Amino acid sequence: MKEGLPAVYSTPEWEAILASIRIDRSQDDRLRELLKGGLDWSLLRQVALNQGVMPLLYARLKALGDDLLPPTEMAQLRDFYLANGKRNLRLAQRLLHVLGILSGQGIEAIPFKGPALAVQAYGNFSLRQSADLDILIHRTDYRRVHELLVSLGYSPQHSLTEKEEQWLLQAGEEMHFSNLDYVVDVHWAFAQRDLAFALEPEQYWRRLASCPLNGREVRVLSPEDTILTQCIEGMTDQWRWLKRITDITYLIDRHRLLDWPALLAQAEEVGVRRILFIGLYLAEELGGVHFQPHVRALLHSDSLARKLATRVQERVCSQAGELGPLHRAVFRLRSRERPRDRMAYIMYQVFVPKLRDRMTIGLPPLLEPLYYLLLPCRLLLGYTGGFFWARLRRLKQYSEGLGLWN
Repeated sequence: MKEGLPAVYSTPEWEAILASIRIDRSQDDRLRELLKGGLDWSLLRQVALNQGVMPLLYARLKALGDDLLPPTEMAQLRDFYLANGKRNLRLAQRLLHVLGILSGQGIEAIPFKGPALAVQAYGNFSLRQSADLDILIHRTDYRRVHELLVSLGYSPQHSLTEKEEQWLLQAGEEMHFSNLDYVVDVHWAFAQRDLAFALEPEQYWRRLASCPLNGREVRVLSPEDTILTQCIEGMTDQWRWLKRITDITYLIDRHRLLDWPALLAQAEEVGVRRILFIGLYLAEELGGVHFQPHVRALLHSDSLARKLATRVQERVCSQAGELGPLHRAVFRLRSRERPRDRMAYIMYQVFVPKLRDRMTIGLPPLLEPLYYLLLPCRLLLGYTGGFFWARLRRLKQYSEGLGLWN
């Protein structure tokens, strides 16, 4: 492993996982040495499963040859691999069913992440762990999509009032619908407003690509737009899983004729170039991507992006878990290259009420201006765990008992 990396990188299980996800296979010899020396297979499976890269681990170990692998351990990995492929096939069938229902009602929807990304990035259902179905719709179609999914037996995650739903559509990016077997995440934006992105999806509908999905061609985001949105997703979820990094790595590797000037120009235009660079750094360092010289030169010109990517590597491989509110805010601020975007993020956090505020506090219409006074207090006191929210709930219950809330 490279010098300067945290000690946790040198554990045999983590080395094996990191070696198995690389597309350049530069660590295959080291992986063979690790297999000969013995691994904690229970730990190896658990970490790979948690990080969403179990299928890639199995595929790489299988490619190295059965002579190095304990038969019982490989049997367990193979069983998971086959079960994952079958589940993704069922997800794809359900996805096509939902897309067909929506299309029949004249509603445009495209697959986003899930089994479609498995094919787009890996060319194989079985090589990606997928849990949910994600579709991207036009914001104006949300009410119709909501009603259709409910008619199909899916329940929304939240029961919202009309006003709360309007807030969700303005400030949020998705709503979860579930039945006993599947979860459908309906998206109409690529990031929440509190991230201060100017990234609206409508322009991406004009440059869709096609992807074979279970024998049918479906429209998906272009490879360039998929890479950009996956980097944004990575920043949103704090790059907590290797799967996010391998998705970007294998997308780049599978689509060798990417329009890099268009991708870089788009990231520059909307102010997410550094977020893109963090994802590309991770794909280079952990995934083994080799960029064209002009792309690599531009990538390495942003020293802060490299520093932030190194921090991500340390956190992922130490399994540090989710960042606290303050550290998350600092990371997001440093991930933006334009001062106006940093200021927009701060202003939105401090002065704009959120859907969570409305759902938790639920002020009546006449008292809605109080949201703007409560928000700075929540930011100051919110780092003390649930103290602030618990007190607000008790105050609301007390006032309801007095008839003041109606």
